[in-house]
Amino acid sequence: MVAERILETLTQEGIQLPLSKLRSICSDGPNVNKTVWKVLNEKLTEVGLSGLLPLIPCNIHVAHNAFRTGLDSIGEDSEDLALDIHRWLHLSPCHTFDYLDVQMDFQMDFDESLFIRHVHSRWLTLTPALERIVKKWDILKEYFLKRAPQLAATQSAATAAALKKGPLIHVLYDELNSTIQGFIKTDIIGDKRGEDLLAIDINDVRNHLNIRDVDVGHTTQQAMAKLSSDQQKGLTLRMKQFMIKTTEYLVLRFPTEVQQLLRDLSYLQPLMKDEPPSINAIKRIASKVPPVHGSTDCVLSEWKLYQSQEIPRDWFIKSETSESIIFQRIDVYWNKVFESKTLTGGQKYLSLSSVVKSDLCLAHGNAEVERSLSISKRMISSDRTNLSDEAINGMRIVKDVVQVNGGVHKVPTTRGVI
Repeated sequence: MVAERILETLTQEGIQLPLSKLRSICSDGPNVNKTVWKVLNEKLTEVGLSGLLPLIPCNIHVAHNAFRTGLDSIGEDSEDLALDIHRWLHLSPCHTFDYLDVQMDFQMDFDESLFIRHVHSRWLTLTPALERIVKKWDILKEYFLKRAPQLAATQSAATAAALKKGPLIHVLYDELNSTIQGFIKTDIIGDKRGEDLLAIDINDVRNHLNIRDVDVGHTTQQAMAKLSSDQQKGLTLRMKQFMIKTTEYLVLRFPTEVQQLLRDLSYLQPLMKDEPPSINAIKRIASKVPPVHGSTDCVLSEWKLYQSQEIPRDWFIKSETSESIIFQRIDVYWNKVFESKTLTGGQKYLSLSSVVKSDLCLAHGNAEVERSLSISKRMISSDRTNLSDEAINGMRIVKDVVQVNGGVHKVPTTRGVI
């Protein structure tokens, strides 16, 4: 207990402060340490001492809380602005780099500190934070109203894939292996996959691309064009080192059996169905995830039948332009495949469907879980703390239905809804 520990410390050898001279204790805030004061006071009075003066709270906290109350009634928007701008730039090196690029266009002095961090519990930081925002208001308008929307439109496919909803386990293997292809020579990689690809000595500089050939992405190359040649070289070297460390970590964290499973699951992609290794891959998958109906041999037979089936492009391509292709969700694609019927009207891929559906349920990450927790947390606001589990689940169902239909105005109005 805190009070007893205080008494022990005051009376221990080497300190031995007289308790008779202990007159009062103070607290960090007006509503803390009251129990400590009560216990200490009782201990002192029990031994015949006069006890403590009334608990003295921190007056600065009282003044601060008073100002905080006033700030909540007026000025809340300006506080949110200071917090949001700092978080946007501080938590993302990419955002910082893009903002500094805009700042250079305005020919202003380079300011590495960017914006002052305002702390919600310390109102004294608000004024300097807002002063910095006012000073750079024109740059902020240029960045948020013009540059940021343009950059958002060119977001990389890999980043977009990692954030989107739906089964992604089938693309995880290729995404993980793509890192090594950014800095290793093409002739070293060849047609290697899986263990052969990860067996390459990534620390041997003889296997590395020339520094000017390292793949840092088209958008990054455009941004780096404004830097000097020495700055470009130094930044590219750091990016290459990032790729090396990332690859080392992936090799260490993904055991061989996991790599094998991810590679086999990659053949569930529509464009991979005719690849010769797919037969053995599906065989291994079926042995790990036995079909509900039939046997592994039935799965292999149906896979060969699936390979011979002509698949319409609109089954797996959602939209297509001369510059990009947007693929359908993998579960949407396979749902169309499993709707295929035999000549007698029976289900064409009975055994294969149970294996594929089980595989697509494998989690590629915990983004969905964390997203779900965030949604639930936002539902429980300060004025809705007594929501029951049933109420929260009901609200989540409504939200999911609206999202699936693409907006509240697109939700079908059926007799049941009415």
